[in-house]
Amino acid sequence: MVEEIGNEVLRETDLLESQESESHQDEHKRSNEVPVDIETNNYIPEAPLKTTVHMWGGERGGAGKSTGCRVMADYLLERDIPFYLVDTDRSRPDVKAYYGERLGERCVEAYFSEAEHRSNNADTIFQLAITQNVLVNLPAQVGVPFKEWVERNCLDEMASEMQVRFVLWFAFTGEMDSLQLFEESLNHYPWMEQVLVRNLGIQPDPNAWNKVLSSDRFKNMQQNYSFKQIELPKFYAIDRDLLEAEPMPLSEAIATDQRLGVLGRKRTQKFLDNCARQFEGTGYFEVLEGRF
Repeated sequence: MVEEIGNEVLRETDLLESQESESHQDEHKRSNEVPVDIETNNYIPEAPLKTTVHMWGGERGGAGKSTGCRVMADYLLERDIPFYLVDTDRSRPDVKAYYGERLGERCVEAYFSEAEHRSNNADTIFQLAITQNVLVNLPAQVGVPFKEWVERNCLDEMASEMQVRFVLWFAFTGEMDSLQLFEESLNHYPWMEQVLVRNLGIQPDPNAWNKVLSSDRFKNMQQNYSFKQIELPKFYAIDRDLLEAEPMPLSEAIATDQRLGVLGRKRTQKFLDNCARQFEGTGYFEVLEGRF
């Protein structure tokens, strides 16, 4: 009888120890998977992102913003990733010119303005992002109205609440003043994910890039901020100029536009393939349930 009781006690002890061990394992697993509020030691559930707003900027004109945005639109279309295209360049909406017909109602215009009665025009971007991915072409020198729009709408808080990720692709020319503009962007929008896009079409000289990227300023930026880097390959001017005369999606031009010729189509396809590898290297385009 004593032996039976002893065995029962041992079985209960083993069960309790097993449950305690599993509890510790679960707790350790949770602590590695979700963030913890240090003050309360409570686990914070991390909601999955629903959509992404990819914005092509750079503040300077001629930095390659529109080219990068057009290539990304082509990339998304060829992979059947759903998105809205928003062209915010009032003076030259060339991204819309290339992809508006293909996208139809999924291509819209919106503008950033310092005028109060027009200041909500850009709200279209966020409204669309609540339910769908959005690709935005930003104009040059939009910094002041864009910053005002972000702050007025508490966009950092709204993005978190609505589970919308913002990624700013900053077209970088390789010049120090362009680097300064990127640093200002990182400082103004620490909650945004930002990508430094080294435009090889603007600056093809590797020595010029090495000079900037090895500078103390750039090294300090790498230490103080979190950002990714890619290269935008050179898009040959002769091919680009031919397409500007009759804008159309780049992949469509490769398939149908005889003006490019055999070699021009090959160069353009190579350009798109190189861009695709750069985009995919960031990890932003892993498709899951219609998101990217």
